[in-house]
Parts: sequence; C-alpha cells; structure tokens
Amino acid sequence: MTRVVRFRNRPVIDLRSALVLVLVSLAASAPAVAPMKTFQPTEKIVAADVNANFKALADAVSALE
Repeated sequence: MTRVVRFRNRPVIDLRSALVLVLVSLAASAPAVAPMKTFQPTEKIVAADVNANFKALADAVSALE
C-alpha cells in the first residue's frame, strides 16, 4: 500500500494538477500559425506561394517578439 504524501493536510497532487492546468492553458493560448505551402518536386513554384510562406514565417516570428 502506498502512502499519499501530505502537506498541511492537503495532498501534493493538488499542486501538480494546478501546474498541469497552467501549462495546458499556456499551450492553448499560443498564436496559431498559418500552414505553409509545401512544394513537390514535380510542381511549378509560383512566386505568390513563396511570398506567402515568407509572410507566414515573418508573422510567426513577430508574434514571438
């Protein structure tokens, strides 16, 4: 039988649950990044697609700052 570690009559697991809740909420509030165009070897590359990829990358970097 395992014994539950207690701190001032409260189980320690409550602190872990709060920490997990905070981490999950922070991860959920991360800014969404637009999907980038993935080019295939036989596909013609269009400048607008390349520019859109660079813009999405620039927006993601500026969101981090």
